Amino acid sequence: IEQSKMAKDTALNQLISNANDSLDISSKNLQYLPNQIAEIETLRILKASYNKFTTIEMNWIKLLMLTTLDLSHNQLTKVPVG
Repeated sequence: IEQSKMAKDTALNQLISNANDSLDISSKNLQYLPNQIAEIETLRILKASYNKFTTIEMNWIKLLMLTTLDLSHNQLTKVPVG
């Protein structure tokens, strides 16, 4: 099971590192948004639906190009303002 988690983490890291202006991490069974996403300064579209987020805590300051954020179908109870 641990090896499966490591493979999943590696695949997710690869997705993030290959992202340019769009990233789709929907249906990945994630409980949090990986902090590496905040480093993709050219990101315009982030699709993160159908995960298990209850809160969103991430440094959004560098994501000045972000125009579309899809967090639908999560269990959000708290979303940052701003």
